[in-house]
Amino acid sequence: MNKILLLVGLSFLSAACGNRNNEKEQTETADSLLEKIDRWSSEDSLNNPEIKREYSQALFTFIDNYPDHPRHESLLFHAGGHCVKMNRFDKAAGYFAQYAKLYPEKPAHAQALFGAGFIYHNELNELDSAKKYFQLFIDQYPDHLLRESAELELQNLGRDPDDILDSLIDKIGKDSTS
Repeated sequence: MNKILLLVGLSFLSAACGNRNNEKEQTETADSLLEKIDRWSSEDSLNNPEIKREYSQALFTFIDNYPDHPRHESLLFHAGGHCVKMNRFDKAAGYFAQYAKLYPEKPAHAQALFGAGFIYHNELNELDSAKKYFQLFIDQYPDHLLRESAELELQNLGRDPDDILDSLIDKIGKDSTS
């Protein structure tokens, strides 16, 4: 009986130590990811395709695995911009939308809403999602400099860009003759 109790006690002790080691490994992993992100964040470094790939992988892994880390907020918004530069618009829109959901009180919230709406509309042609984010932007930021742009985007959802340009030219022509 004492041997069974000893084995059960050792199992609990081993499990507790294992959890501490896993937490330490996660912290080290977060630190190593941040070290890579910080080391490779310059535009010169990111001109190298191999570094750009490793940087992206480190950035995306960090965002996915460390949502409670103090740097998650800034790196999540940065990931949206990074994905735009890489023409990975589905990921960019997703990161901006995720930022808007998770950080509604942060200064970059307005840009995240607008960015998600813009990408959903102009790059992904996902009109329902675009409408959702532009409307949220307009409702929450009625005095923002981009409000008029968001309203124009909403008015022109799904329209061909050439048609929009033609109507703007017509409008300018009518305004100048009035």
